[in-house]
Amino acid sequence: MRNGIPTQALAKFEAALSQAKDDPEILCDLGYCQYLLRNFEAAEATLNEAIRVSPKLRRAHMNLGMVFARTGRADMALRAFASAGCTEAHAHNNLAYVLTTEEQWQPAMNEYQRALQLNPSLSQARAGIDVASRMLARQQ
Repeated sequence: MRNGIPTQALAKFEAALSQAKDDPEILCDLGYCQYLLRNFEAAEATLNEAIRVSPKLRRAHMNLGMVFARTGRADMALRAFASAGCTEAHAHNNLAYVLTTEEQWQPAMNEYQRALQLNPSLSQARAGIDVASRMLARQQ
């Protein structure tokens, strides 16, 4: 999917799902594929179905958090990341990362800073702050 062929993957996941309608792993993969295709409404529905079938499927909660982050629902994203087993600091770091992928530099910077307040040794947040700082400087 990461090689630019998510539409082909989508068809394969849908075919697999027709053979195993309640397979949470397939549902999770399909939801992630829909997320990559920016079909966030479908991704949210599919990932919620994966969670309904397997409430402890961490990957589905993580992917749902990314959907929420991409659709401007930060509080819901943080809760989904927590349901995936993330600490509060890692949840803020994950939210910041998604905001970074959307080039929302200032909100990402704020989330990275919050992550560091919660866990000063979080190296991913420090690296994220460096990236966001450089990009914000370029915009000025």
